[in-house]
Amino acid sequence: MATVEHDGTKLWYDINGKGQALVLTGGFGLLHNQWDFVRSMLAEKFQVVDWNYRGAGQSDRAWPGGRYDQETLMQGRFLLNKFKANFGKYHEEDTEGVIGFDKEIQEPIEYDLEFEFAPKLDLDVLPFVMDGEADDGIIKIKIIYNPNRFPKAYNELNAEIRDTIRHELEHVAQHHFSKGVNPQGSKKKSTQTWYEYFTSDIEIPAFAQGLYKNAKFKKISFSKAVENFLLNYLDVLTDTEEISVINMWTDYAKENIPAAQIDEKRDPKVGTGKKPKVSGRRLYTDENPKDTVSIKFATPSDARATVAKVKKINKPYARKIQILTVGEQRAKVMKKTQVAAIFKKGKEAIRKARKNV
Repeated sequence: MATVEHDGTKLWYDINGKGQALVLTGGFGLLHNQWDFVRSMLAEKFQVVDWNYRGAGQSDRAWPGGRYDQETLMQGRFLLNKFKANFGKYHEEDTEGVIGFDKEIQEPIEYDLEFEFAPKLDLDVLPFVMDGEADDGIIKIKIIYNPNRFPKAYNELNAEIRDTIRHELEHVAQHHFSKGVNPQGSKKKSTQTWYEYFTSDIEIPAFAQGLYKNAKFKKISFSKAVENFLLNYLDVLTDTEEISVINMWTDYAKENIPAAQIDEKRDPKVGTGKKPKVSGRRLYTDENPKDTVSIKFATPSDARATVAKVKKINKPYARKIQILTVGEQRAKVMKKTQVAAIFKKGKEAIRKARKNV
């Protein structure tokens, strides 16, 4: 057994027998041991060459795009096809996968993937909700979805499936390989704040790897993928916590995902309430980080009520504009054009009132 290096990656191979070369290439992402039943027979007549794909078996790692790319792609396609085949009805199933090779026992490291699809017509705000968790040998993914939002939501679902699979594969790998962490399950604990969860030693690599996969699929920068993801957590993270999460995930990506596209950003002067074009931060404030104002944006009525509340609160002008900008951005992400327009109109009214003072 030996290795050959290509593009900085060591690829494993093994040669048995003599004669004309015969290269045994497994199915996408599979390992050389699938040929065990026939290898010795072939080696009697050929020089048999076994090898492992990048990131599989005994080959070091995947191409610079990241580890487990092949496994994520294969399982992502499988889940999406199963979703389409069982669209509109409840369905649960399981399959298997491989994330690496245990060199000590010369066996592949396998895991079970359990998945569940549950249609729900009264899922109003989002087209689907996806939940994932993992331990040392099992990944569980549940998708609750509104059938009326499809096929329009398929691209978004596809990206989220790959993001979630890659995220949970990282947790499975944390149990089997030395990654400097001590995984104790991948679900958020009830005692954790969202900030503590996002910045725990087992979640930083999982979120970074998953969002990198999301960014590749959507053809956006890693920084933009992080920004889009955190839009869903504005009400549970303060500005200071959000910036810290972005910095931690970005630092991990810079060190461990060379191909990740990082948007260079520069913070604006404190007190402006402005967001620079190249910044991953959406909003800025001089206020106490604990000073948060709840907003609702599910319906036009929610938006009008929020605008009315913001107009009355005793906050600086920049803070009021910031709060309504949060609502406008959320509404845009959710494709709620009418709601976004209400928040925008509310900002214009506040600006006009300020000019008239």
